[in-house]
Amino acid sequence: MKDSSQSDLESTRFIHEIIFPKLNNRINFPIPKEALPKDIICKKCKAISTDVTEFNKHARQRHRLPYLCDICSKIFDSKKEKADHLEKEHVKEFRCEFCTKTFWQQKILNGHIKDKHYNRKTDTLEVRVEFEFLNQLNVSSPQLKREFFIHEIVMEEIKFKNTQKENETKEKPTEGSLDTSTLTEIISPPATSSTSPSGPKKMKCKLCEELYDDNVTFNKHAKNSHGYRILCKFCSQVFFDKSTLEFHHMIKHDKSFFCRECSKKFWEQKNLDEHYIDKHQKY
Repeated sequence: MKDSSQSDLESTRFIHEIIFPKLNNRINFPIPKEALPKDIICKKCKAISTDVTEFNKHARQRHRLPYLCDICSKIFDSKKEKADHLEKEHVKEFRCEFCTKTFWQQKILNGHIKDKHYNRKTDTLEVRVEFEFLNQLNVSSPQLKREFFIHEIVMEEIKFKNTQKENETKEKPTEGSLDTSTLTEIISPPATSSTSPSGPKKMKCKLCEELYDDNVTFNKHAKNSHGYRILCKFCSQVFFDKSTLEFHHMIKHDKSFFCRECSKKFWEQKNLDEHYIDKHQKY
């Protein structure tokens, strides 16, 4: 006999709810509701997932629910019911920027691009003439997922030593010698100049105004302090599902590390090292 609480959950045809992690130290930065960090929590076992794909995998394996909507995680009793639901309730908002075809999910779009527009031999995307025009037309909600940042790049403040008091205590220069205060003015910028165009860059969090040296430390901060769990490792862009992040990597970031043995390309040195050990290192 089924537990009454369990039957209530099943009658709603959903076993999850959306939760919003708390934003710490938020300072005057307007965030659209769609851009707020969010997780999915399972009502049955309280497990937390980062996106619908991850939650559906959990529901299928842990709770034996094979037919869930790929968009909203609603439960169905058959594959046909699920397909009918997709056609009636969801719009194909993920548009291919290379041929105008549309899809329900980013991961399906990713597969389409890799199969139809990506040339594995040259490691390039075959872009049509209409690409720029289509890019301007694509104003659907996935655009927000590709363009949302919670950081900005700033120049590190450079502080110069104030030698005015030291100069005042020193004896006046003798005739024919160079005035040290004049020398200080020559080699040091004015005190009003707080930044230098050639100074090192920092990543400034828009939510709490903390500064970080690189993407690794900033991404760690964004996850731990502000609840954003899916960020690009190269540019710290915020995403709300892993498949959109994969699409971003493929389109926006070049594979700059290549194998000298087989010319295969990789995004990171560690991936190249692993490939070389696995494929080319002789024991």
